[in-house]
Amino acid sequence: MTDSIYDQLNAYGTVAKQRFVETFSGGVLDTDRWATNNNSGTNTFAMVDGSDDGFKITTQAASSAHGSITFDNIRQYAHNGSECIGVLKRNTGSVRSYMGLSNNANATSTAFQMAIVEDRTALANKGVSSSNGSSFTNTASSPAIPIDTAWTGYKLALDGTDIKLYINGVLGVTKSTTNPTVNMQPIVGARNEASTAGETQVRYLEAYNT
Repeated sequence: MTDSIYDQLNAYGTVAKQRFVETFSGGVLDTDRWATNNNSGTNTFAMVDGSDDGFKITTQAASSAHGSITFDNIRQYAHNGSECIGVLKRNTGSVRSYMGLSNNANATSTAFQMAIVEDRTALANKGVSSSNGSSFTNTASSPAIPIDTAWTGYKLALDGTDIKLYINGVLGVTKSTTNPTVNMQPIVGARNEASTAGETQVRYLEAYNT
C-alpha cells in the first residue's frame, strides 16, 4: 500500500507542523495566497507562457525599482525552526534576485528582518543575506559559487543559531550573524541595480516549520 503524502513527510506518530508548496502553474498567480508588492517603481508580475518557466517579476526600467511577492504579512514560519526551498533564476545581468523568508515585503532593508538567498550582481557570488532589524549582512558561498542566470535549487534552514544554505543540494553557507528573531513569511523578489529592466523567475517554492 502506498503511504499518504502526510506519512511520507512525517515520522510515524508525529503531528505535522505548518507547510506550503507552490509550483507557480496555471494562468494567474493565486492571489488568495500571494500579494504582489511594488516596493519601488511600477513592476510587472506574470505567469510565463513556457515549459518549466513558472512566474516572473520584471522590474521597472529604473535603478532601485523593486518588486516582490509575499503572504501579505501573514507570518507563519519560525525564525528558530523552519526551512524554505525554492527553484529560482536571475534573468538579467543587473538585478538582485532573491527568495527566502522575511517579516516584510521589502527584504533588502536593514529595518526589517529576513533570511534570504541572493543572486546579485554586486556580490559576485551566491550567498545568504540576513537582518535582525538593526544590521544587514551577507555571507558568500564557500567554496565560492559565482552568480549566473541558470535555474538553481536553494534550501535555507534556520534553527535559531545558524542559517544554512544548500545550493543544488550542497552546503554552501553557514551564517550565525545578524539572524532574524521573529516569525516570517515566504518572499521572492527582484530589485534592479541598473537603468534597464531586471527579471527574476521562480518555478517552485516550499516552506515548513521544523
